[in-house]
Amino acid sequence: EAQKSILSKKCQLRGTDKYDKVYISPDRTLEERTQRKQLVDRLKQMAKKYPDKHYIIRGNEVVEGT
Repeated sequence: EAQKSILSKKCQLRGTDKYDKVYISPDRTLEERTQRKQLVDRLKQMAKKYPDKHYIIRGNEVVEGT
């Protein structure tokens, strides 16, 4: 529960001068990090192929964002 609370409020740090460079991410296993890297690579490919569109990672897939 504490982890969810902290991760949900992490974006508030960017609004402060003292903590604007702090980055918080969830702990991931090696398998999860590998899968995440593949998703980020796919996102970059899609962004390069379709520069007029915006893509995000939602769950375990790359989707067109708003």
